[in-house]
Amino acid sequence: MAPTLKLTYFDIQGVAEKIRLAFHLGGVEFEDVRIGFPEWAAMKPTTPYGQLPIMSIDGAPPMAQSDAMLRYAGRLANQNGVLLYGAHNELAVDEAMGLVCPLPHPPPRVSPHTSIPSRRPSTSFLLPLSLSSNRTYERLKGIALGVIRPNPKP
Repeated sequence: MAPTLKLTYFDIQGVAEKIRLAFHLGGVEFEDVRIGFPEWAAMKPTTPYGQLPIMSIDGAPPMAQSDAMLRYAGRLANQNGVLLYGAHNELAVDEAMGLVCPLPHPPPRVSPHTSIPSRRPSTSFLLPLSLSSNRTYERLKGIALGVIRPNPKP
């Protein structure tokens, strides 16, 4: 029996859109709860980490972290017969996501009393410095090419 899923996020695309799309592509039924920003202030203290999206499974307390939800959506799609990627590739997918996941906040400002130069806060996503290494880039590219397959022709 399929789990009852409730995905809650703001009424925007944002980080929950990849989860919504994965559920739709995988034929996974879910309740798509979209809240307005005025509701958020009252809801925030009730969420696991003070952030959205959250997802409840079979009425259990909500879980957080959109990348974890996305991987869960992939596993449910596989169970529905929509093979997004094979079980043997899950570790490679997790490794790749760990390498390229964006940092959620700008780097912290450094005190003027330290010898480390201060950085301006940035709204752009940052990648780990290790990605500047050609070897790391080639590893990530190899993971992607080994996991991502073209869609079969109908």
